[in-house]
Amino acid sequence: MNPTFETIESQLKEELLSLQNYPPMERYSASVILVNKAIADLKEHLKTTEFTSPQEEIIFFKEIRPKILAYKLQVSVEYNISVNEPIGTSDVLINYFEEAIKGFQSVFKLNSFYYQYYRNHFSELDHLYFIRNADHSQIPLPEITDTEHNDSTPMSDLFAKFIAFEQVNQMIINRITFLMNNSPVMRTDGDFELRWTGDVINAVELAYGIWLTGQVNDGNASLNQIVRWIETNLKVSIGIAQRKFSEISRRKRLSITKFIDQMRSAIQGKADEHNS
Repeated sequence: MNPTFETIESQLKEELLSLQNYPPMERYSASVILVNKAIADLKEHLKTTEFTSPQEEIIFFKEIRPKILAYKLQVSVEYNISVNEPIGTSDVLINYFEEAIKGFQSVFKLNSFYYQYYRNHFSELDHLYFIRNADHSQIPLPEITDTEHNDSTPMSDLFAKFIAFEQVNQMIINRITFLMNNSPVMRTDGDFELRWTGDVINAVELAYGIWLTGQVNDGNASLNQIVRWIETNLKVSIGIAQRKFSEISRRKRLSITKFIDQMRSAIQGKADEHNS
């Protein structure tokens, strides 16, 4: 593999880090210039590069090119999230960031097959996804990809989107963590103490179920408010629910909603007893 490709990515990453203390608009403008230059350099080097094997071409379009291309989307999304950040309490900000996370999750869900392929480092279809002269008609493309100019493959752009959204998603989780650690936690006193003694992942599943179906405060309670309430009142440590949710989303042989399915079955059994 041409070492120039790796050099372009590492240099771009270093240059973008040097802009972290710039004002948002100035940082965005400078970042776009740097990213566009890196992408242009990548295309120029690609024109004069002959891959020595199909595997080398796959590595380029599966790993190297998406990393560089992802920066273009990442700096744009981060800027828009930053400039549209509302003025308000920690709970207002947390709710704003959680809505952004739901947007990323919807993209992952709409492209679930390809996202699982990306997350699990599968390789069985690499010869179709990341080889330029492959028969792309066999692929149900999730979005329009320009492969006419011989500098892309069907999945290379989509992998770049996954990388960008995951990076921004992690940035938002870090912001939420900071806000949670600097916000007062609601505490309640009671005569009778209840403790969560089931698996923590089940508490996470329950919290998401309550949040996504809007069962609390007319649907205005944020996920982290619900999580903190469960932690405080049921004496369980959940931590960052968004990280644990990835464990739920990666379930394969078991149902995604394993705990809720167990509850449904138990309630159905109780109802059958009552009606018999």
